[in-house]
Amino acid sequence: MFMGWDGRLKVINNSTKPIYAGYSESFPDTSIILFNDSNLLPDKQGSGSNIVYIHKLGSWDVYFKKKDAEFKLFVFIFDANVIEAKKWEEIVGSNLYLKRYEFSYEELKKINWQINYP
Repeated sequence: MFMGWDGRLKVINNSTKPIYAGYSESFPDTSIILFNDSNLLPDKQGSGSNIVYIHKLGSWDVYFKKKDAEFKLFVFIFDANVIEAKKWEEIVGSNLYLKRYEFSYEELKKINWQINYP
């Protein structure tokens, strides 16, 4: 049984601006209701890196197996300057995200758990 952090899901930032990324398990609601295992804010792009790792405590495989077959994972991309300058309530209330993706388990496996932004 997998008990650590699963860091397979990642966003490759192909833009020139730093980003944050997070996932929502609010399907079928497409609003920003982020969930992550360490805090309530999205994960930040690493310093000197163009990758944002979206970690899951436990296994992404087990996570998806507990969901309905129609379940989609929503991944939100945020401008780092917005996250660092505004209150989370304002970001959520005004939908201040750059991009929202939705993926099934099979779709994530097909892209090898790697999301290219933009």
